Amino acid sequence: METLRADEESILHLYHRLLDARRGSDALKVGDLELLQAPKGVLVYRRMTADDERIVVINFQKTPSRFEFQKDLKIEIASDGVGEGEAFTGDIGSNQALIL
Repeated sequence: METLRADEESILHLYHRLLDARRGSDALKVGDLELLQAPKGVLVYRRMTADDERIVVINFQKTPSRFEFQKDLKIEIASDGVGEGEAFTGDIGSNQALIL
């Protein structure tokens, strides 16, 4: 466990970031779910309430993919930590999951 705590890129730290995101978002806690059109091998869905919205993008492929959305979105959580806090460009890494 100490090894996981010491490694900022460990699954333990990802789990904590995901829990923090959920606690801070009504959409992720109780929001309605809407599946969105996505490329093959990619799952995209929106969770929303009247005041909050999040987009979840999961690439199940071993190759990168691309998903373009009509809004300017920021990466809140990335499963690999890459790009968190930055604008979403539409690129999704292989086996990567994002909360926007």
